Amino acid sequence: MYALAPAMGEPRWSCRPSGFPIDASPAIGPDGTVYVVFAFDEMLRSLKWQAHIGGRAVSSPAVGHDGKVYVGSYDHKVYALEALTGAKLWEFKTGGAVIASPAFAPDSTVYVGSDDDKLYALEGNTGVKRWEFDAGAIIWSSPAVAADGTVYFGCDNGYLYALRGATGRPVWNVRGSAPGADQARLVLPVGRRGAVADPSERRPVRLPAQRHGG
Repeated sequence: MYALAPAMGEPRWSCRPSGFPIDASPAIGPDGTVYVVFAFDEMLRSLKWQAHIGGRAVSSPAVGHDGKVYVGSYDHKVYALEALTGAKLWEFKTGGAVIASPAFAPDSTVYVGSDDDKLYALEGNTGVKRWEFDAGAIIWSSPAVAADGTVYFGCDNGYLYALRGATGRPVWNVRGSAPGADQARLVLPVGRRGAVADPSERRPVRLPAQRHGG
């Protein structure tokens, strides 16, 4: 992992604590700590801890205001780690690899998708499942939580879903169309191609055409 100076891109430091590829994007804590499946002190430029979980982690961690770090793994589990020490606090087993990054909501609910086609809502303090929603296809996109508690996520079947955060009940779903539309819309990943939706009108909209090459 590398840290680069923002102005010129010059290396500030690098570390390789595990010897394995780092596929997940880092997350930055309020105190400047850099989290992947390890924690790196940006000020001291030293490794704080390295977590030992049951499988390779490619999902980016979510850093909660509750002092926990949440991360998914290829071993089908979601882990909650103590942010200061990396100690495992709980784990929750899904039916497939957890490639999507978790999302942490203000009420301490953790939302995360899995390759078992389901989106899970977990209690952040205990890991107890609040609800699950079967989307019918694998979920690689990370959920987004709106101010009103609505949870948005994309799925590999091409649909964008909006669920009530408290219950998991569907609010609406739309099938993605070709890239196109208004930039003031909600933009979320859907499957492998991406899509856009207008939350108020509950329909797909179009983005401006993208040109490739010279």
